[in-house]
Amino acid sequence: MKRLLLISLIICALLPTYGKKKEKKRQAMIPKQEQRLNDNDLRRYQYFYLEAIRQEGLGNYPEAFELYRHCLEIDSLASESHFAISGFYSSINKDSLALYHLKKAYSLDPKNDEFAERLGQYYLSQNMIEEGTRVYERLADMCHDRSDFLDVLTRIYQYKKDYPKMLETLNRLEEAEGQSENLTLSKMQVYSSMGDEKGAYEELSRLVKRHPNDLNYKVMMGNWLLANSRKDEALKAYKAVLKEEPGNPQAQMSLMDYYRTTGNSEEADTLLYRILENPETEAQTRISLMRQVVADNEQSGGDSTRILNIFSRILSLPQQTSDMAEMHVAYMNYKHMPTDSILSGLNRVLAINPENIGARLQRLDIMWRDTIDENVIAECEKAIDYTPEETALYYYLGLAKYLNKDEAGALKALRKGATTIKEETPKEISSRIYMITGDILHSMNKSEEAYAAYDSCLNINPNEISCLNNYAYYLSEENRDLKRAEQMSYKTIKAEPENTTYLDTYAWILYMQKRYEEARIYIDQALKNDSTETSSVIWEHAGDIYIRLGLKSDASNYWQKAIDSGADNATEIRKKIARTKK
Repeated sequence: MKRLLLISLIICALLPTYGKKKEKKRQAMIPKQEQRLNDNDLRRYQYFYLEAIRQEGLGNYPEAFELYRHCLEIDSLASESHFAISGFYSSINKDSLALYHLKKAYSLDPKNDEFAERLGQYYLSQNMIEEGTRVYERLADMCHDRSDFLDVLTRIYQYKKDYPKMLETLNRLEEAEGQSENLTLSKMQVYSSMGDEKGAYEELSRLVKRHPNDLNYKVMMGNWLLANSRKDEALKAYKAVLKEEPGNPQAQMSLMDYYRTTGNSEEADTLLYRILENPETEAQTRISLMRQVVADNEQSGGDSTRILNIFSRILSLPQQTSDMAEMHVAYMNYKHMPTDSILSGLNRVLAINPENIGARLQRLDIMWRDTIDENVIAECEKAIDYTPEETALYYYLGLAKYLNKDEAGALKALRKGATTIKEETPKEISSRIYMITGDILHSMNKSEEAYAAYDSCLNINPNEISCLNNYAYYLSEENRDLKRAEQMSYKTIKAEPENTTYLDTYAWILYMQKRYEEARIYIDQALKNDSTETSSVIWEHAGDIYIRLGLKSDASNYWQKAIDSGADNATEIRKKIARTKK
């Protein structure tokens, strides 16, 4: 059946799963039909039924469906064919027909637990809770080796809030499976829902008595007593555990909760430090406790001094993992503490775990905000020594070297980074590795290699705007593949319609295609939108476009501005101006 059971959607999270299910394969069920079929019809039925099962096994479902229907024409009281055909109706969402045949199969063979279970499931999926309940009650009575039926019944009773029945079924489950912590807790929950505090206490007491050497159950008893305002008894229970095992973390944590509940903050803090500094406290328990301390502190006003002091005490001890140091850094970031403090925290993380790539990248990010110098390059190289498979580090190293005019070193780092790219590598990192590689190769006059790198970039991320712009502009400079260049450049101005550089590129590509009026529109927008000092290249492009439109005076003015802006080719531009005056 394709549908999920409604009952599981509603209550599956409310209780743990109990019960054993007997595994069995579907078999060709040929009941005794001699009393209602003659020999010829019996042979015909058996032939077509077995052939239907064979076709179904081969995945030939339409053929199997017709064969089952033919079986019912031969013997309308064949429960196994009714059962089989109900599944086909269910798969095409013909619920009423599916239910009809399921009920028919069940009525013809009420002792068949497979028929009954499927019917019960179908009732629940159709929100027919009472009908489903009756079927599962019968199944539980009929199949004593199937405690999973009791599990379903427990969930149904919980959904119906029928707590007496739920408790009765849990007791049956306990008889079948034996006593367990989960069952005891479930029964305690039922007693609490019924308002029966005594029943819950007796249930937990029974668990404690049955496992006298398990201190966790004794702590559990103390927690229940504390939650039910029996504080003196709870304190006695915690102290009994700690007398037997002084370093028991669970008892210490529960005792700390006791002190908080009774307003004894000083004792609670003392115990907090004892738990956090206890070498027997598991790392995850320590982290969970510290997370709770931070949350409680924020709720009560957010005094960071107390939390930082706690971190300082814990981190002064030997650390098995870097988790607590990472949490310390996260807290400092949350509190917007000075960069130096955060860097110091990151250094502590890396001292404990030099391969912590998250801390490495965060440290690099902070350094990057200041000055991208030799220190940044050295940090990238050190990080690569520890985590040579991390693609992002090669990207940052290559970019840092590129910005420091070391094109050869940048190219080497980026090419190495490209070999580490995997399917899970963030595409913005992968694509930009190829983009910067293309920029470097183009500056080295290796156009074909540059364009291959740009193609790799755009294969990863077709919307890498900077790559689209540079690729398009370089193609236009070579008067090459201008239609593709125009398409790439148009994507950039659609993405950033006020970007002066992108507008200039698009205008220049139109110019190269001799579409001068259109080029003028975009070069004017580039000049209008530029909020910084316009580059000499854009002024020169404007002059080149305007001269093609016969606007000599405007062209000369733009060229002169290109010269005034420090154009490298000032001599050539002066020749352009001179030609306009002839």
